[in-house]
Amino acid sequence: MTMKKQKMRPYVVAFVFLSVLYCVAMLAIWRSGVSYIDDYGRAISGKGWTSDFNRFSSSALSFLLLQMNLSLVDVSPWSQVAAMAIVAIASVVIVSCFGDVKKPWHVILGGFVALCPFVVSCWLYKFDAPCMALALLASVAPLLFVNRGGRLSFFVASFVGCMVMLTSYQAFSGVFPAMCLGVIFNMHLNRKELAPLLRRLGWGLLAYVTALLVFKFLLPLPVGYRSIEMWGFSDLLVGVISNARDLLVTVFVKMAWGWRIVTCAVLGVFLVSIGMLSGSWKRKVLNICLGMLFIILAATVSYGLYILLAEAPVNARSFVGLGCVLSMLALMTAVNTERANSGSIVSRAAAIPSAILLYMFFIYAFVIGNALVAQEEYARYRNETLARDMAKLYSAEELAAKRVQIQGAIDYAPAVQHVADLYPLTYDIIDDSQKGLSYLFWGSWNLRFDYGLEYDHLGALDERWDCGSMSQKLDGYYHAIYSDDARLCVVVK
Repeated sequence: MTMKKQKMRPYVVAFVFLSVLYCVAMLAIWRSGVSYIDDYGRAISGKGWTSDFNRFSSSALSFLLLQMNLSLVDVSPWSQVAAMAIVAIASVVIVSCFGDVKKPWHVILGGFVALCPFVVSCWLYKFDAPCMALALLASVAPLLFVNRGGRLSFFVASFVGCMVMLTSYQAFSGVFPAMCLGVIFNMHLNRKELAPLLRRLGWGLLAYVTALLVFKFLLPLPVGYRSIEMWGFSDLLVGVISNARDLLVTVFVKMAWGWRIVTCAVLGVFLVSIGMLSGSWKRKVLNICLGMLFIILAATVSYGLYILLAEAPVNARSFVGLGCVLSMLALMTAVNTERANSGSIVSRAAAIPSAILLYMFFIYAFVIGNALVAQEEYARYRNETLARDMAKLYSAEELAAKRVQIQGAIDYAPAVQHVADLYPLTYDIIDDSQKGLSYLFWGSWNLRFDYGLEYDHLGALDERWDCGSMSQKLDGYYHAIYSDDARLCVVVK
């Protein structure tokens, strides 16, 4: 028992450290208390996920871990704390596979898994955060069986993990194959025999494909707002290349300029560390070229099933796999430099760019939390102003008899605009659901339920009305109101 405790102690310490790190990073987000996109609707209706995207695992986790009730209620920040604990476990798994949990530097580098800004957008949700964390953990957990047990055990672990991921949050569908690529490349750098590993990972790939087929053909088709139409066979190669190009360009454009510089330094040090492990110049050049190819492939594969879609999404949450890729690259850099120099000084120096980038991401979590507060206060003020103006023009009975459509958006609060200019990703994270009054179904909950308006979903379920053909009732500073016998149209300025 004592031996087991000694073996488990580094893992427990790493888990506690990463849990604390993640929870501290989330303080501004939790303090904001903002209902992000779906949150407000779920708090009112109690509606879960199974009917939308086959998220059965998410529903089970919500029932067992959070509230023991089929109808959702807001238990934040406990739900988000639970998410950070789940992600901390996933981070420890990645550190143990590509680094050493006994080394503090390696544990710190595992922080990219949750603190990469594209992944931070997942933790803004009060209700969905644990479900997204579960998908991440399920995607990396099978790696524990790569070198343990037989092929069958790895197949079963991979199939179960992939099914849990697919029935919780499909955006993480690229994490498992990206990690498998990392394992293969790491073995190549260590000059270990690849044939047995490739055979074993082949079983993992088979499990991944089997899970996809089960999800597609045996479960009900997901019903949602996003097209899942894939490229046709004749256009598949061109479509995938186009999506991969758009992925890399979009990620570069959405990153702050400081992130771009330091990320390039991280990738450069990674390639240098590969060269340090190689003997002859020919092998150095070969391995560096393979390293560049690995970076591109890992980033592309981390995009998951989206890479196959004809209309691939490019919002922040589509790139959640990049956190795992960055952590993997940082850990491999540390290990490579340690092996090449038989010491830790060079290794720690090589980890400095990664540590700086991680600190930048850590700071951004506070920035986005405070920006959400500023935008929420501004949106609430604009909503209340609109509600007061409508109450002056119409009685409750008159409003209840009209359909309402809102055209336009309030845009960003001044403080948020400043943040977004410095951090372009903010434009994506604080999207129409925060800055618009005429977004999809979830964005209309406050007007529908707080003010009792029969809201018409502009751009989603109905066409744009011709407000100019109606009678103008008010031309104010923030909006104009038009109306006829059955409809009320608000044009936001």
